[in-house]
Amino acid sequence: MFCYYPKAQKLVDKLARLASRYQAETLRENLKAQKYDDAELLCPVELRCSNEIVPVVLEYLADSKVKKSKEETSVIEGTAVVDQAFYGWMFGFGNKVKVTEPANVKKDFVKYCKKVLNQYK
Repeated sequence: MFCYYPKAQKLVDKLARLASRYQAETLRENLKAQKYDDAELLCPVELRCSNEIVPVVLEYLADSKVKKSKEETSVIEGTAVVDQAFYGWMFGFGNKVKVTEPANVKKDFVKYCKKVLNQYK
């Protein structure tokens, strides 16, 4: 599961105000544990995407920025938890997004896509 921590932290803080002190503490501990679990999967990525989805990509990737922009596409750098959820998110955009870096994430995404397609043979 991808968790953009500053946003998650804001949500946990809001929920904590509505919860008991003990529930609030549990919420904060769970977020902290998720950070440590996801840290192993955190990876800098570079995506080329259609300009129509740039706002969504910037929202999804942590520490993201537009590296290059052309008339129809942009290259975005950011950090993501690279897991099945990330690949599913990417797959949902079809040909509107492409992993350009790093090579291992590109390769793993191709494997993921082939696995999905093989279900329909």
